[in-house]
Amino acid sequence: MATSKRMVARAHAGGSGRLWSAGGLLALTLLGVAGVARSEAPGRWRQPAERMPVAGAAAAEAAPGLVRPSAWIWGADENKAYRLRKTFPGGVRRAEIVATSDNRMKLSLNGTTVASSDAWERPVRVDVTKLVRDGENELVAEVKNDGGSAGFSCRVLLEDAAGQKRDVASDGSWTAVEVAGADAPQAAARVVAAAGDGPWGQVLAGETPAANQPFSVPPGFAVERLFVVPRDELGSWVSLAVDGKGRLIASDQGDKGLVRISPAPLDGSGETIVEKVPAPITGAQGLLWAFDALYVVCNGGTGSGLYRVTDSNGDDMPDKVEKLREFQGGGEHGPHNILLSPDGQRLVVICGNHTRVPFEVKNLTEPQTMGGMRTTQRRVELAADGTSRLPANWDEDVIIPRMWDGNGHA
Repeated sequence: MATSKRMVARAHAGGSGRLWSAGGLLALTLLGVAGVARSEAPGRWRQPAERMPVAGAAAAEAAPGLVRPSAWIWGADENKAYRLRKTFPGGVRRAEIVATSDNRMKLSLNGTTVASSDAWERPVRVDVTKLVRDGENELVAEVKNDGGSAGFSCRVLLEDAAGQKRDVASDGSWTAVEVAGADAPQAAARVVAAAGDGPWGQVLAGETPAANQPFSVPPGFAVERLFVVPRDELGSWVSLAVDGKGRLIASDQGDKGLVRISPAPLDGSGETIVEKVPAPITGAQGLLWAFDALYVVCNGGTGSGLYRVTDSNGDDMPDKVEKLREFQGGGEHGPHNILLSPDGQRLVVICGNHTRVPFEVKNLTEPQTMGGMRTTQRRVELAADGTSRLPANWDEDVIIPRMWDGNGHA
């Protein structure tokens, strides 16, 4: 499940805020595009929600809200990296940036990084209202080309307190400075293509091939990117659960532990907040909130087994870890998910075929050999703490001799 870039996304219609999953997880792979999570304090990150492009009927419904294309600009040499800069007056109640670059960019507003991308086919769109000052504002795009045509296109959408709208578009009034040269002179940006021209077409207005749209949702739904996981700090998320207050809890598959995610409000009034959970546990491939506690199935990590994580001091943050049962198994065929039983009273743990049952099964018959089928029925005896709803004396039941796996895999 490890990927170079991961994100948490939600699809919603109206005010429902319903969270959708893909592949059983809300941590979705999105190749080539990444917003930026800001670490505001140790163990705490923030990121504004960002509207994502969609395909099909939902894309047609969203068309009225798309922005007009802007000119494509660069420095003098398309093979060099540049810092493109533009200042503009603030004094607004709402501000959004829509931008893209062929091939790479990092956007900063008034010294704060707000977005980055390495896929021009999918422009980033981010709400920057809280970062806009009343006076002069500075927007900087660090751009780099990996070969071929180079271009950066951007439009800043502004709305003042009276509802009057204006925008700031990429054009020849921007300045360009080489990133590599500390004393490089500042020059006017070069317009490499008019709005909608060049090899990029109307990409800023959302007109990209359907194959490049990462989501396909029903009419009336929109998709927002809530958080891009900083891999070096938070690892690769492989499991999610919802706690008793509607927040998400995610686990890294390695040694980065658990985090708690408070999704950005649907009305755009806040940002997604991610906090490290202080409980000393990691490697969870199954998470479930039940009976006022977080139940965790670890596959490796802290040690394969079933754990319960609770809040020991009443600060609304799980911190105490109890190991309820050890599992013998690991890897892709090891312990995995955990679910609540249909009656809501018990837990069901799902494990792969390289995980032994959590109690001893004593074989009372001769072991089966590789020579063929068993000639006598297998008989077993369970340990005192072991029960099984299925006959525990299961065995091979084949019509023809089994073809044994010489590597002992399955």
